[in-house]
Amino acid sequence: MGRLTYAGATKGHFDDRVLAHLKYVIGVKLANNESFYVTWRDDAEGGGGRTVIWVHPSVGLLFSFTSPQKRLLNPDWIEVLMRAANTPDGLVLTPEPRPAGPGGTNPAPG
Repeated sequence: MGRLTYAGATKGHFDDRVLAHLKYVIGVKLANNESFYVTWRDDAEGGGGRTVIWVHPSVGLLFSFTSPQKRLLNPDWIEVLMRAANTPDGLVLTPEPRPAGPGGTNPAPG
């Protein structure tokens, strides 16, 4: 279970695959100097609510992965997450869609 640390405090625990997709999408947005919301549902231990953070290029962000291996990214999921990140509600973490094509993954770094 990887961690997303924002502004010096751990904000979320995610499966490495999920975290790799978040890292990619957040990285694209920040590379374009864009600020946006990121929202995810908390697990039952955390009360089952939701967490929303405002991501800004000037605030430190750390992605900590459990595994040393990079994950293959699902381009369909990247597209869904990028579209969401470009809305007023921001990037709302949704479950990974089933791949449309053979294999459904590409070797993009994660």
